[in-house]
Amino acid sequence: MELILLYEFISIRLKICENFERIQDFFELNYETIVKASMYGNCAGQFKPFEEILLADPRHEFIMILSETGIRRTTLVELYNDISTVELLGNVPKDVRILFDTAKNLVLYSWFVYEFITVAEMQAYSTLELALKSRLGNPMKRIGKKGHQKPLMLAELLQRAVSMKLVISCELPTYKRIIKENESNEGVFDQLFEETDSAQKIDYVAAPPMDADEWLEHVITSMPKWRNDLAHGSPKLFPAASGFALSISADIINALYADLC
Repeated sequence: MELILLYEFISIRLKICENFERIQDFFELNYETIVKASMYGNCAGQFKPFEEILLADPRHEFIMILSETGIRRTTLVELYNDISTVELLGNVPKDVRILFDTAKNLVLYSWFVYEFITVAEMQAYSTLELALKSRLGNPMKRIGKKGHQKPLMLAELLQRAVSMKLVISCELPTYKRIIKENESNEGVFDQLFEETDSAQKIDYVAAPPMDADEWLEHVITSMPKWRNDLAHGSPKLFPAASGFALSISADIINALYADLC
């Protein structure tokens, strides 16, 4: 159904775009061919061939999710719906919201170019730093014997926001979600491995969830390191971690501006 709607949408748009004759020629296929066409391209990790522009990155074909009905491939609709739930408060500054929506768009278009998910993560960190500076009044610190002023970096901004109690660990939606998922996934994996020898079972939740404050301290000390790794060049391609960066950045930004609503 999504592929049919995509074809109809493209056909309408292309009729009014004279400069896209080449694309229009590519999509001048009969209805049955479009429906039966593969969702996935063949090109991964390189500049996409023209004919694969609107095809999913082939690596998505191997991304599976565990549902109540079993293991299956994820879909573009699910990706879009998941991203749509990550939102900033309406009173967050416009410049911050624009940067964050760019990160969301990069996640969405990672369906077509897998590496965009890592670019989205870097964009999320940049958005978070701008939000912190805006909310905290662009704080400075004095360095050297002459006392030259220098803006606080991401790690220092995060620590200051937590010390000012603008960010409360146990109130962050990401922490609440992790606790809930740990509880529900434990039952799912117990069922999945119920016929496995007990000595070989996967201990999915190896230890009780850490204390909320301890968890947040780990997060805010790790985020600047993750950001720096990407900023200085990294081949990282870890969608789960990048998705976490997007959601926790949104949580912290919303916490910063929650008391201003």
